[in-house]
Amino acid sequence: MRGAEATVSKIKIIGRVAVLKSRIPKKYRVEKLDSKLRIERTRNEAKLLNKAKLAGVECPTVLEVSEFGIKMSF
Repeated sequence: MRGAEATVSKIKIIGRVAVLKSRIPKKYRVEKLDSKLRIERTRNEAKLLNKAKLAGVECPTVLEVSEFGIKMSF
């Protein structure tokens, strides 16, 4: 699936189904700015998901964070 900010796809991690959310580059932005924004937004989303999980909210568990992607439970 593709949205305005990212693509979401099913993957397998150690034999378990998971989700990969990858932030896509925006060609209308200056490359350095685009990279910085995508990295910051990816990290912030992962942190917020983790905080929500710790607060008892039912949400995906973050498994791995890369520069532009988050692997999380399905």
